[in-house]
Amino acid sequence: GDVVLTLPSKAGFELRSDAGRRGRFVSDFEGTGSARVSRRSSLRSSATVNGGGPKVTLSTDKGSLAIRSR
Repeated sequence: GDVVLTLPSKAGFELRSDAGRRGRFVSDFEGTGSARVSRRSSLRSSATVNGGGPKVTLSTDKGSLAIRSR
């Protein structure tokens, strides 16, 4: 299913995400781009945002992952 996480725009965190093979990843935070190694691999992202902080891990199999700022 879909996952939407909303955080303050200045929040610092360590991101790890996996949107699966059919998923989608969108983020309002700079430096959180995602990568897929091949057509059969998962869409993943790993980033230190705003200097880092708590670990944030998001995953889905067939949905979308979104990190929004407020």
